[in-house]
Amino acid sequence: MLFHAPNRIAILRAAMKLFASGGHETTTVANIVREAGVTLDTFYRYFVGKDELARVLYGDLLRERDAYIAEPPRRTRRCRNNSCFSGCGW
Repeated sequence: MLFHAPNRIAILRAAMKLFASGGHETTTVANIVREAGVTLDTFYRYFVGKDELARVLYGDLLRERDAYIAEPPRRTRRCRNNSCFSGCGW
C-alpha cells in the first residue's frame, strides 16, 4: 500500500479539516470524499471506514508529538516573556 499516495493524503487532509470543524460524529464518508475530491472506491482502497481513518490520524498526531518531545525545534531567539507557555508564540 502506498502510504504517501496523493489521494490518500487528500483524504487524510479532508478528514482532519472536517473532523476539526464539525466533529467525528457528524462528518460522513460522503463529506470526506467530496472535500478530498475522490470517489468512494478510492476512499475504501485506503481505509475500511471513517473510524479507521480517525485512528490513522490519531496515530499520526501521536507520532508527531513523540518526535517533538524527543527533539523539540530549536529557538532562534528568546521568548519575550521567558516562558514557552506564555502564548506569545515563542
